[in-house]
Amino acid sequence: MAPVDGKWTKILVIGGTGNFGRYVVDASIHANYPTFVLARPPATDDTEKKDLLEYFVSLGVELIFGSIHDYEILLEAVKKVDVIISALGHEPAQLEGQTKILKAIMEAGNIKRFIPSEFGTDAERVDPVEPAKTVFMMKAQIRQMTRNYCIPHTIICSNFFQSFFLPRLGQAEVSPPIQGNVSIIGDGDTRAIYVNERDVAAYVIKAANDPRTLNKILYVRPSKNSYSLNQLVALWEKKTGKTLKKKYITEEQLLAKISCSPIPLSLQLSIAYSAYIKGEQTNFNIDPSNGVEATELYPEVDYITVEEFINSCLL
Repeated sequence: MAPVDGKWTKILVIGGTGNFGRYVVDASIHANYPTFVLARPPATDDTEKKDLLEYFVSLGVELIFGSIHDYEILLEAVKKVDVIISALGHEPAQLEGQTKILKAIMEAGNIKRFIPSEFGTDAERVDPVEPAKTVFMMKAQIRQMTRNYCIPHTIICSNFFQSFFLPRLGQAEVSPPIQGNVSIIGDGDTRAIYVNERDVAAYVIKAANDPRTLNKILYVRPSKNSYSLNQLVALWEKKTGKTLKKKYITEEQLLAKISCSPIPLSLQLSIAYSAYIKGEQTNFNIDPSNGVEATELYPEVDYITVEEFINSCLL
């Protein structure tokens, strides 16, 4: 870990108690960065959040109680650190709330790197359907505002999280474990990329203080983690010795299901449409003028492969 201006880089994680944010906090602490978390105080009956915050404190995390809507608290938190990582959720209100973070960064004037909440498909390389369209649009707007304000930043495009998509073999509407049937979107031959949350967090922390990622997009594309749905199903069948009954879902059928499904299923299905029908995770080459690839920059990260994760699901 390199010091910034002779001092150890201090990292603030916003959204650090969320499903992904907790991995970022853990990675930051284990990389020996002084780590701060902005979080709302837990409700009286929220024992899970209480336990998580106590775990953070045991690791040496400094908790700052408040939210992005408590502007003075947010501003004071921003002034304490060098790097801000937003791990806020992808509901429109949460994404829009990042404008408050940008405002605080501009007022404080001390931030050396901002990592907005993206962690998915590149928002500027998609042509999605609703409701994913609104989410991607808001991500792209935050990205452009960050550039317009000349805030030093890194964008993380990490594609699919393994823990959600792999146990259900890409079926957003199915709860694991897989039984005897599987629905495959499209022809099943379009590849998507699946990355473990711990690995994404490790790449995020490495990128946060790396001049090679300054004002660039960091794509996470592990070579062993690019699979089509047909390949995923075949791998599952090989590991279990069982044959699944396959049903292929056409583009028209998927669009109809999206239109009649409630949130969050419709959002998950519309993101699946982007990946499995349109191939928007893998249908382009990285532009070296504004993008770099994580496994090339950080070969020392021993990332969890798709096959290894599937093995863990079947234990």
